[in-house]
Amino acid sequence: MNKKIIMIIICLFAGVFLLTGCTENFKHDAVAGDYTDKAVTSNGGMAVTYGKYLYFINGYAEETAENEFGEVLKGAIARVELDADGKPKKDTFTVIVPKKAYSTEKNYGGLFIYSDYIYYSTTSMDKNSEGEPKTAEMVIMRTKVDGTGTQVIAEFDSHSVPYKVVGDKLVYIKDQAVCRIDLAGKKFKAETVVEGVDTAYFFTKPENGNSAMDNYVFYSKTDASTSKKVIYAMSVNGDKNAAIIGSDMLGNEALLTPTIIEIKYKSDKLMIFFSIDDNRTNKPAAGLYSYTYDSSLSFDKAALVRYTSNPTSTKGFEYKSFYFAEDKILAFGSATNASDTAVSKIDVYSLEGEYEYNAITFSSTVTPYDFYLKDTDDGAAYYMYYNSADKLYNIKLFDITGEALVKAEGNAALCYSGAFSAQWISAEIINGTLYFFNSALSNNIFYLDLDAVMERDTETQKASLLGKMTDTDIISAL
Repeated sequence: MNKKIIMIIICLFAGVFLLTGCTENFKHDAVAGDYTDKAVTSNGGMAVTYGKYLYFINGYAEETAENEFGEVLKGAIARVELDADGKPKKDTFTVIVPKKAYSTEKNYGGLFIYSDYIYYSTTSMDKNSEGEPKTAEMVIMRTKVDGTGTQVIAEFDSHSVPYKVVGDKLVYIKDQAVCRIDLAGKKFKAETVVEGVDTAYFFTKPENGNSAMDNYVFYSKTDASTSKKVIYAMSVNGDKNAAIIGSDMLGNEALLTPTIIEIKYKSDKLMIFFSIDDNRTNKPAAGLYSYTYDSSLSFDKAALVRYTSNPTSTKGFEYKSFYFAEDKILAFGSATNASDTAVSKIDVYSLEGEYEYNAITFSSTVTPYDFYLKDTDDGAAYYMYYNSADKLYNIKLFDITGEALVKAEGNAALCYSGAFSAQWISAEIINGTLYFFNSALSNNIFYLDLDAVMERDTETQKASLLGKMTDTDIISAL
């Protein structure tokens, strides 16, 4: 064999070595557990319950942080068992996916669990010309709940691609198109379902867990010749794609532009809150509306509910979230008052859209975290947890007297005073427990049992580390 042939063989072996050296090994031993209970709640956030377990992101890791499978602790997907009250048993901590979960998508990023798989986004490990990982690129992956079977689903050139998983389908929005991947297939081939999309709306955390109505993605398209925008609802599994609201459906020749504000579950139906802008001089149709859709997605103008008529008033477009209390609609929003001070408030409306009264006005801008019903000595009451200036408060908003909802006029109680991270996913409350990334301690994940918090008792208001910190973070904390 001559020298030239030998050199070619050596180069071929070297090339094979380099290629295999760049390929991650996703092999992971199965983590023992009881997987008979498959109930899932709170998909789409930093933590998801699956049966008797809580799966969560073990802290926020930066885009450029370590991401080699098997080497990751910070940002890895971990698990703890839940006790009979749904509280985490932190001594049962174990890493399920030793790879970093990461995204820049604040509205739709997070963990999803469907059909015994955890779905998550991460940074690419492909190398650039300098041999460095292309961390600015996004990869969607999945791993079984026992830590095995890790697979790459899709790869993108940025982290700004919102996606949602329902059953055996994954949908995402890219380049003004709605695309879908069949997760039951072997090659995860993407298909373009709709092109020319203006805006897409996902919603990922149904109050009642998984629901048949979770099967929809909402998007808007604009007719270039008329400038009319129409909002559509498309089932993730592909069996339905229907226009649900638009100028022509409202029966008016004017240019009426709908914009979704929030989508809420109401029993087995979806209640969609949206604003309408009117291009006419006095904007007679402008205001805040809602419509309740069943699985037929049919629209009847007579069932349209209108709440406001003045888009610039404090009862107008600034509402950002809505809640149900008995037979009332609670509209939460923020505005600037006459003294040029930012305030937040909750207004009460009837199901027919009639404004009734202001339930509460906060003296600053607040962020609601959880609105819930609780049994009391006198019957029941509605409470709300909210964040103001990195402090978590709880306040009783309404008492239920007989069948009437009565404003409680209560004072807020401090529950936690600490550092919430502004990175990626916001704090969330699951089963009366607050989960958040603690910016004062390198964005590691902490939790606080809110059911055990007592007013003016600072010891009960101290949060605890849920996961495990890296040695670097421990040193930084000292």
